[in-house]
Amino acid sequence: MLATLVLAMLYLAIGEAKEWFFGRLLDHGWMFGDPTEKYAEQAADIASQSRARETRLDPAGSRIAFDLGVQYGVVSQWLMGHADLPEDSLRALAEKELAGNLQQLDADARALGLPDVPPLAAGKSARDLQERIEADASGAAARVEAATSPRLRHVFLLGALAGIVQARLGPRDEPMPAPAELIGMHATLGGVPEPLWRPLTRVDQGSRAQVLASHRAAADAIGRHLASAR
Repeated sequence: MLATLVLAMLYLAIGEAKEWFFGRLLDHGWMFGDPTEKYAEQAADIASQSRARETRLDPAGSRIAFDLGVQYGVVSQWLMGHADLPEDSLRALAEKELAGNLQQLDADARALGLPDVPPLAAGKSARDLQERIEADASGAAARVEAATSPRLRHVFLLGALAGIVQARLGPRDEPMPAPAELIGMHATLGGVPEPLWRPLTRVDQGSRAQVLASHRAAADAIGRHLASAR
């Protein structure tokens, strides 16, 4: 019986060790394969389809699409985390805590020629929210594409994923691995170089405040790159 107990404890310890190990890999942005290779041909096709349309856009359009996505992700994650509040209380708290984010969301939408881009508040977990954003449940990405280009659809979705991660790194939510596979895919399809998007997949570099600062710095670097690229 003692041997059985020891084996059971050993089995549990191995399971916990494996879970810890793979959790650390995910926190460091580990993923299957290399998105830059996997999506290279598709990225070239999207860039070709988008080139003519983007020549007619404001030069700042790429950065605006990304920034719009970030705010969309931040606000959507915040709303999901407060979905249990009554509507009046939710609205009052949002006006208090998200005033700047909501104003920037509206300003970026108008800058792209869109009347608004309502955030997505749905699902029971951050993973579910990521899946709904990926499926474009609100139609936001489709509207961005119609106003800009297929490439900027992916730039917007990259920003949305970055915004979700940033919101999850706040003081109230439990941090979780970034959706590295999706970040790598949309960044590649959006024409963002790998050295710029890789830091968005890592949430294990120091304290939560340090990780949040690093994540925001990486998003800012992507924004500067998009603003300068044509």
